[in-house]
Amino acid sequence: MGTHDARRGPGSRRFVPTAANRMPAVGGYVQRPGRRSTARTCNVLRVADGRIVEIATFETHLVAACGLPLTLPHSATSATDR
Repeated sequence: MGTHDARRGPGSRRFVPTAANRMPAVGGYVQRPGRRSTARTCNVLRVADGRIVEIATFETHLVAACGLPLTLPHSATSATDR
């Protein structure tokens, strides 16, 4: 599973899959034009019967606890570069 870029508002959003407490999770990053992507949230997903039934959003300081970096390098595939 790779990263997902979504364009909304200033800069692009990137989501990187990970896990937290044995549950699927994604780190949410924002990239401003010409800058690295910086972590904003860690979203932990509760899945039941193959569907997401709850999303718990945690602040930036918990991104590293989920094994993700606080910044991502500039991506040639980000929405701001297309």
